Amino acid sequence: MYELPDILVLARQMDKELKGKTVNNAQFNEKGYYNLPKKDFEAVLIGKTIGPVTGKGKWVYMKLEPDMYLQFGEHTGSVLYHASDDTVPDTYTLRVDFTDTTVLTIRNYGMSFIRVIKEEDVGTFTYPGVLGVSPFEAEFTFEHFNTLLEENAKKMIKAVLLDQSNIAGIGNGYFQEIIYKAKIHPKRKVGNLNPDERKTLYTTIKEILNDALNRGGKEDVYDLYDNQGGYQKILGAHALGRPCPYCRTPIEKLNIMGSTTYVCPTCQKL
Repeated sequence: MYELPDILVLARQMDKELKGKTVNNAQFNEKGYYNLPKKDFEAVLIGKTIGPVTGKGKWVYMKLEPDMYLQFGEHTGSVLYHASDDTVPDTYTLRVDFTDTTVLTIRNYGMSFIRVIKEEDVGTFTYPGVLGVSPFEAEFTFEHFNTLLEENAKKMIKAVLLDQSNIAGIGNGYFQEIIYKAKIHPKRKVGNLNPDERKTLYTTIKEILNDALNRGGKEDVYDLYDNQGGYQKILGAHALGRPCPYCRTPIEKLNIMGSTTYVCPTCQKL
């Protein structure tokens, strides 16, 4: 699943390759979730010139000049750029052909969707809704983060960090890495974090996400050129029962808020 660093890698590559290109044709090739009838969706894309491509939270926003966006992300399976028709896969959700004969393909999995939306409608959908500040934005200061914690003092740390209206872009994958390095249990109530733990958590969020961005995203996602991300996660299904790199205690699995979270019971005490 795409999270903030993975999305930014993809958006920057798309901006480099696609900005200024004009859509010659668009085609859906398999079922997917999209917000217009298939033919209407395709018709909106055809003839549009691609503007800036940006990433926010777990989503890519590709500008369709002058006033629309193509939005996708999170559960998207693959987004690939093809210099020619020769490398286009047989299976995709959306294929976009440009007038210079290059091609973009997007394949969605599960509950993922693709939308074409007007500029003024960005953020108005129930999901993902209005996104919070991204850890890569200047507004994400420690003061902002600490205020966010104060406002959610009665909630578990997992509930706060994964709420996209609080912080845009952290999913379960990077969340586990962040709290593991910060030595905080995912069930801890935010109000119980002392000042040093809050500062450590803030610093760790920025460190982990920056490291992942510099490495091209995490290892289980692929970029626009089908290159695997270089950030190797410490925690995940592969770590269950294995010794913690810090203290050698076996890693355990918890189910919290309907999703699996891996923890070290010694380093991350409740």
